[in-house]
Amino acid sequence: HFVQAAERRTLVIEPLFFNDSLLGFLAYQLSPARGMVFDALRTLISAAIQGARLVTQVRQRTEELEVAYSSLHSMSQQIRDILQNIEQGLFVIDLAGAIEPDCSKSVHGLLGLPDVTKVSLREALRLTHDQDEDFRSWLKLVESKHEGLRWEKLTKVAPLRDLEVARPGEDPRYLRLAYQKMSDADRKLRKIMVMVIDETETRRVARIVQAERERHENEVKTIVGLVNNLPEVIQDYLDDTQRRILSTTDGIASMVEPARTAREGYPGAPHFEPDPDLMARIFRDLHTIKGNSATYGFELLTHLAHQAEDLLEALKQPIEVRSTATLESLQAKLCAMEEAFQEVIKVRSRLMDSSGEESTVRIPNRKLSTLQNSVIELKQAVSGPSVEMLVEAMNHLRDVPLEQLVEKYNKMLQRVGDRLGKKIEFTTFPKGLELEPNFFAPYDEALLHILRNSVDHGIESPEIRKPAGKPEAGSIKLEIQRNLGNVLIRISDDGHGIKADRVVEKAIEQGLITSDEAIDMSTEDKLGLIFGSGISTAAEISDISGRGVGMSAVRESILALGGRISVSSEPGKGTCIELLVPKN
Repeated sequence: HFVQAAERRTLVIEPLFFNDSLLGFLAYQLSPARGMVFDALRTLISAAIQGARLVTQVRQRTEELEVAYSSLHSMSQQIRDILQNIEQGLFVIDLAGAIEPDCSKSVHGLLGLPDVTKVSLREALRLTHDQDEDFRSWLKLVESKHEGLRWEKLTKVAPLRDLEVARPGEDPRYLRLAYQKMSDADRKLRKIMVMVIDETETRRVARIVQAERERHENEVKTIVGLVNNLPEVIQDYLDDTQRRILSTTDGIASMVEPARTAREGYPGAPHFEPDPDLMARIFRDLHTIKGNSATYGFELLTHLAHQAEDLLEALKQPIEVRSTATLESLQAKLCAMEEAFQEVIKVRSRLMDSSGEESTVRIPNRKLSTLQNSVIELKQAVSGPSVEMLVEAMNHLRDVPLEQLVEKYNKMLQRVGDRLGKKIEFTTFPKGLELEPNFFAPYDEALLHILRNSVDHGIESPEIRKPAGKPEAGSIKLEIQRNLGNVLIRISDDGHGIKADRVVEKAIEQGLITSDEAIDMSTEDKLGLIFGSGISTAAEISDISGRGVGMSAVRESILALGGRISVSSEPGKGTCIELLVPKN
């Protein structure tokens, strides 16, 4: 109640509100007749105030949205600019494997497509049907496991990490794929960003560096092989290898035209079937080149010869690969072998001094022959013990200790043993024996194959030898005996020996003998089957042995010298092979 000028009045104050929101207060003079009017007025005023507030809020929110939209538009434009100019390929897929519209401009060129977003994921990544299934299985795995597994683990099992894209007239483009998860506002994984990284140039440089490193390592090994062996021995190797490369090249060339005629004239033209004898000779030549090159550490030639052997296998019946394609690949491989061989010759030339003679101290053959002829003339004119001693000394002037002559075989055995995880002890008999430098030249091929087989098939690993009561190092012995008209070379080892019955089984499988013929064969005859072409008891083919070619080459080379070969073996004790050949 307020009293003013002796007048009494009553004021009513009521809240103004909208729903639960207080907007203010309305004060009015109490009048019985106007109570309902003021109540309606209060409602109208409350609504008007709330409306004004809402308008203000809408205006403020609109201004905020305009600012946010402008900022978002600016950010979107920046992202588009980045996607248009970034060199890295980027595109986004959902968890069903569908490609989203947003992607970088460069990804089209990297993947070799007009528009990545217009094709399926299978087309974009050149997936086979199985690869496509694997990729979708991976997406399901990501969807179900991304919360429990680290992202790095999930990306490691992604089915596609590298991609090769063919380019007409150019080398392929090599791409690396990386994956990054993309979450929504609720931190739920919804999409995956695929990053396409061009590694073509990186790989090209890496290949150049690797090729240069391999070339340098091969040259170092070639130098070591050249300087650690007698010049006469190396010359024998070079002469033999060159002859075999030329022979093999001619043999392959002789098959090209018949194979091409058969293919172009199919089905009317005669069917092409490689000559078995020619194939066997080429196999022996390649196998010998491989073995000899490995002996001196010429690894590139060894590797190429092994690859050529693999190609030659495709010409065996039944022929499953087109013969002309195989022969063309063989010719290319032989060209590479010839280049590697010429590189050995170039390295050897660089090791020679400016006069053209080896840098070691040697007596040239011309001078030695002159000196020997002079001694012969002296013997005819003068006799006596001193002259006889001089003649004997001249006859053996160039002789070399046996231990030095066989050093190349020892190195080969150690190298093969290291590769197979076996320890080898190589000894020679008799001690102190000296021989002419070219003594082993006629038997070199046979010895290489026999010694290599002794390590690969004969000597056991240390883990097997120790429980059997044998020394960890396997023993391989080379013995020389010279009689009046013959030379006996004996190679023995203390390995597990040869199982004669196993050799017979392989011979029957190859069709060399029948089961009935095997019944009447002696143990020696059964063991002699290892010299048959294609007979090998190896579990698998390696760059050491396993094709059944090496021992066949041994027999061929010894028979060509007019000699004979025999083998004896005792299971668990070892094997002994004897070569008896006429003296040169």
